[in-house]
Amino acid sequence: MPAILSLLGRWLVGLLVSDAVIAVVGRIIAALGISFVTMTGVQAGLDSAKAFIVARIAELPAEFLAIASIAKLGTAFSIVFAGFAARLAMDGMSKAGSFISARLNKG
Repeated sequence: MPAILSLLGRWLVGLLVSDAVIAVVGRIIAALGISFVTMTGVQAGLDSAKAFIVARIAELPAEFLAIASIAKLGTAFSIVFAGFAARLAMDGMSKAGSFISARLNKG
């Protein structure tokens, strides 16, 4: 039994250290890094757009702000921005997946 475990252990270590596995892991990490940088930039853009809209709404007359508060306009804006963020996240994951599959099929 120890001989079988030793043989299995050597095979597993050889598999984990093989060049193909290292290349795949490297490509996956690169794709995740690109996605992280992209999503960080997108999030910064969404935050600045939201801050711009909030600043402009604060300049509106008090009567409009009272009606907007009753109509839950802030909640509506939050839903819209959450939708934008979700869509951009899905696009980023889709592009990262296509990047990984293109690299795997190429090499």
